[in-house]
Amino acid sequence: MDGIQGWHPGERAIQKKLDFDGPMSMAWTWIDPSMPEEHRIFHSRNLYFLPLSSLDAEGRPWGSILAAKDGKPGFIRSPTETTLDVSFRTWEGDPWAENYETWRSHADEKFLVAGIGIELGTRRRNKLAGWVSQVKQVGQNDYFAKLHVNQAIGNCPKYINIRELVPYPETRSEVVYRNLHVGEQDRLPDELIQFILDADTVYLSSSYDAKPEHAAKFPSHMGMNQRGGRPGFVRVSPSDGRTIILPDFSGNRLLSSLGNIEYTPRAGLTLIEYTSGSVLYLTGTATTLVGDAALALMPRQKMLTAITVTGYAFVHDALPVRQRPETTPIRSPYSPPIKLLREEMGEAGRLFDQESTTVLLRRIEILSPTLATFEWEVDGEKPLAIQPGQAAILDFSDFLGKPGYQHMAPLAPSSVNDDRIRTWTVSDAASP
Repeated sequence: MDGIQGWHPGERAIQKKLDFDGPMSMAWTWIDPSMPEEHRIFHSRNLYFLPLSSLDAEGRPWGSILAAKDGKPGFIRSPTETTLDVSFRTWEGDPWAENYETWRSHADEKFLVAGIGIELGTRRRNKLAGWVSQVKQVGQNDYFAKLHVNQAIGNCPKYINIRELVPYPETRSEVVYRNLHVGEQDRLPDELIQFILDADTVYLSSSYDAKPEHAAKFPSHMGMNQRGGRPGFVRVSPSDGRTIILPDFSGNRLLSSLGNIEYTPRAGLTLIEYTSGSVLYLTGTATTLVGDAALALMPRQKMLTAITVTGYAFVHDALPVRQRPETTPIRSPYSPPIKLLREEMGEAGRLFDQESTTVLLRRIEILSPTLATFEWEVDGEKPLAIQPGQAAILDFSDFLGKPGYQHMAPLAPSSVNDDRIRTWTVSDAASP
């Protein structure tokens, strides 16, 4: 049967962990078994590239980047509401060719894929999933693929950084790094770690590999989504150099990607540098941490996904699309401030382990429209040892109330991820 029939066990599990299982119990019906006309037009006319996930021979998800050889939109057609015809050119280092060859050797199985059509200039995005029903290689690196779509859903524009793109067909792709089987003691090259830290957008590949007892009602499928933030929102563990931490911001609460990871603990990340056309492909084992487990890794971040890289490839000058010269990205107003890993914070990270102290606001002096002095009285018998110039981390949740869920907030977008915590500089402190 085409289309989904409910949330699969992994999706239900992660929704339950976050107390979303009640409100979202029937939200699976938002996912259409075919593409609305709006999506078909969008994919056919608006896209410069299509991130598409698939599995390698070891069952690891990778995210390919499909684009026309001339870098222009129009490389996708939609003959019917359940099919997309894609004519594209790939390059050495992209996982498409090897994953396709893996499927050819197991042609009795479906070549499962998922994609996300994203128009960076307008913040529009529409997801799809299904399988490849036909592939023709029409040149050394040129392919035609027919995609059968049985899952389609539109996504919100949050966390998408606006970019103006232009075709750039004069590429000379070069594989700079490639290690498909990373050892336990191996680290990512420093250049790639910095590439990750500089990114403001990643494409997240996932898979749901159904066990026999679940396959009839909840058949296996792939996932692909976009995650965005400010440059540096994705972190890399300094201690091992290959564990990537992807914080999860407030979203639509469907948790499809995280549900896949909950059930099948693997994930892929694909990162694009839009001024050079360089593409970094990563895959690895993955786990989603919630509550105290997440806070132990990244203070103030209550949910995150940790991906330990088991394979990677980095290709320079690959994507036949570029950010228009002399333009800069327009950052999403929803993206929260950067959070560091506890191990990146050194001694400062220990602040989050200390017992908190309650303080009482005694006086406010307004100095200018943007500057004020707040005077606090420490509540309790134990004195607070702090000196001028040091920082005080203040949690206003008890005063303002815990933030409730809101999907969008056009008049105050930063409020969506506001944790009610502020860090202020101490200008004066009485001796304890």
